[in-house]
Amino acid sequence: MKYKIFIPCLDGFGDMLIANNAGYFARKIGKDILGKLHTAYNNNLIEDICVVINPNYAASAMKEVWESLPIPIRCVPLEDLFSPSTYCGSIGNILPNTSPSGYLNARTNMPIDIHKLQSNIIDFPYKKPEDITFPDRYIFFTAEAGSPARFLIDQEIIDTIRLATTCNIIQGGAKIVRAYHTLSPITVTGYPLTVDLRPIPSVLEMLWIAKNSILVISSVTSLRAMSIMANVPVIELIDHTNSNKDMNLTKEVMNDHYTNTTYDLKNHDNWWYNWPEQTSEFIDKITELIK
Repeated sequence: MKYKIFIPCLDGFGDMLIANNAGYFARKIGKDILGKLHTAYNNNLIEDICVVINPNYAASAMKEVWESLPIPIRCVPLEDLFSPSTYCGSIGNILPNTSPSGYLNARTNMPIDIHKLQSNIIDFPYKKPEDITFPDRYIFFTAEAGSPARFLIDQEIIDTIRLATTCNIIQGGAKIVRAYHTLSPITVTGYPLTVDLRPIPSVLEMLWIAKNSILVISSVTSLRAMSIMANVPVIELIDHTNSNKDMNLTKEVMNDHYTNTTYDLKNHDNWWYNWPEQTSEFIDKITELIK
């Protein structure tokens, strides 16, 4: 018998990577689901696999990842399968309780024929950029995020990083931006030992660059996943010079992200600071990590 399988994953790009109730590339349950589907596909037990893509949450980046895996996965637009009432929620990844007609939910209703299989684990499909030579040690920096309200816009952030270390800096970003395809005004151009690669055309390439860095410094974004997926320390900044921001809401979100179990960040090498209020703490942490 062949099965039609639905992989539930509706919200953000970072949720797909590392959230405890998604985490298809970092968490045991999520990785095991993909691994069993991989084995089932190789054993000719799969008729179709689909995953819903939410247009509000880095749809192009998510589609690139799903379609780069060694099993065929169809990316279906959210509005083709679900009404907003089935997925609306507060902070966190809200997975659907239902599946498309004729499909089995990979998390709640995996067929026993597939569930009993050994997992053929699928690694995240990082892609090394071609024709670019990278230094052995570098910081990966991005000022963009899923919303302009989280953009880093103060050029002094780069000055401060340079004050803390002379390490190479590679700037990337813009691919995971949701409906906003603009770039932050911050650039490393003109500083020694730096290169601005924006916009990086492939999220798989951008995450390869981040994975091979010694430190990620970013806006509030899914690059926090690098600490869990690749053991790379991550510092996130909230830029208070960005007027396009509800500071209280952003702080609430960050406190939630760093204290609850959605991402389990408190157990990994992740830190966040308010800019410029916590400049000295930011410098101290960079100095501590870049040894």
